[in-house]
Formats: sequence, C-alpha cells, structure tokens
Amino acid sequence: MPVKAKATYESVRDAVNQLEKEGKEVNPTNVLNITGGSRSTVYKFLGQLQDEDTKRQIKKPLPELEDLINEQSTAIITSLYEICKHRAEEVVLTEYESMKKRFADLQKTAEQLDLIEEKYQLKAQTFELQEQKLQTENQDLKEQNKLLREQIQTLKEQITALNKMILKQ
Repeated sequence: MPVKAKATYESVRDAVNQLEKEGKEVNPTNVLNITGGSRSTVYKFLGQLQDEDTKRQIKKPLPELEDLINEQSTAIITSLYEICKHRAEEVVLTEYESMKKRFADLQKTAEQLDLIEEKYQLKAQTFELQEQKLQTENQDLKEQNKLLREQIQTLKEQITALNKMILKQ
C-alpha cells in the first residue's frame, strides 16, 4: 500500500479522539485510514498515547478506597490501602511493560512489512522499466527488420535489372 502522508503524534491523537467521538473502534487500521502514513509510525504513536494514558490511570487514586480511608481514618486502614495500592501498581506496571514489549514486537513486524512492501514496489518499478526497455528494443528491431526487407527488395530489383542487362548483351 503506498504511503499517503506522514502521520504525526498530533494527527494520531486527533484520529483517536475522532474515532472515540464517532463511537468507532480505536485500532491501528482505523487510525491509519484517517492519518495515512506508515503502519509502523502509527503503531509507535499509538503506543506513546497508550503509555501516557496508562500511567495517568495507574496513578489516579481510587475514590472508593479514599472515601473508606477518610471515613475510618485509622493508621491501619491507611497503611493497608497504601500497601495494596503499591502492589496493584507494581502488578499493573509489570503487565503493562509486558504488553508494551509485545506491542514493540508487533511494531517491528509492521516495520518489516513496510520494508517488504517497499522492496516489492521497487521490484515492480524495475520490471516496468525492463518492460518499457524491451518494448522499445522490440520496436527498434521491427524498424530494423523493415529497413532490411526494403534493402533486400532493392537488391532484388537491382539483381533483376543487372540480369536483364547481361541477357541483352
């Protein structure tokens, strides 16, 4: 697929917002359809947006637990809350890092696909140029063939004329 335009971080973010407003699924293909550019670039910016959003969500306090802490206001509950929150953040961040690595692997695959596509396009262009060259050579050979036939015809006519002159003598 030819690259339409270079996707930017802002254009990917705008495309995500647009898809969310329209109630459509936010996925690399839908974003790519809006922004254009290469699949690897869109994956990279989606990853960055996801990083920012995930970190914001992980650090956001849980209102239900905060209300409980405020109501009970004891050191034990506050301590338990902090321990659980910290452990949950560790688990989520660990899982997130794992997912981020898998996403990076997918991004590498997308980059490899882009390279394959570029090689294919270059080969296609090479074949087109070769075809044009062969067509030109074929046309030149046809013209040379035509000239040779005309020369043969002229030679035949000259031989016939010479034979007639010889026979008259």
